[in-house]
Amino acid sequence: KAALRLGGEYDVLLTNRLILQPSYEVNFYSQDDESRGRGRGLTDTELGLRLRYEIRREFAPYIGVSWNQLYGKT
Repeated sequence: KAALRLGGEYDVLLTNRLILQPSYEVNFYSQDDESRGRGRGLTDTELGLRLRYEIRREFAPYIGVSWNQLYGKT
């Protein structure tokens, strides 16, 4: 059995301290995996959006949302 996970994120500077960070993740499996509840092929995607405020580099509170979608036999 093989699995492939692809993902990425990017920082969009709205100001010097306010950063918007969109992200994505997709998962693929080569075979059905009933023990994990995963089907073959594209099984799920996740899109996210995070807004953070950098008070300091070490301290940056954020608020975020994410959307998940399952496909096929998953």
